[in-house]
Amino acid sequence: MGTMRWEKESAERVANEVAEVAGKLKRVTLDAQQAELEVRLKVVQTELIAKQVEKTLLARTTASRKAEILRGRVQMGKLRGGDAAAPKSK
Repeated sequence: MGTMRWEKESAERVANEVAEVAGKLKRVTLDAQQAELEVRLKVVQTELIAKQVEKTLLARTTASRKAEILRGRVQMGKLRGGDAAAPKSK
């Protein structure tokens, strides 16, 4: 009877050790996954900031081009108007 008890206790100790190792492995795996997600989050945040800056730059560039085109049209209108207003010589 003592041998069976010893074998049972030994099996329980092994099972507990296996469960403990499995728990440690799971914790390490979860820590690694968490670290990976944190890195991916930082990457996405950085990409988001870059896209926001890109959109701001695009809006400024577009506004600048529109203003430049408008100035060019006004200047052309003035020049064309100057031609029409100039006295014709005979």
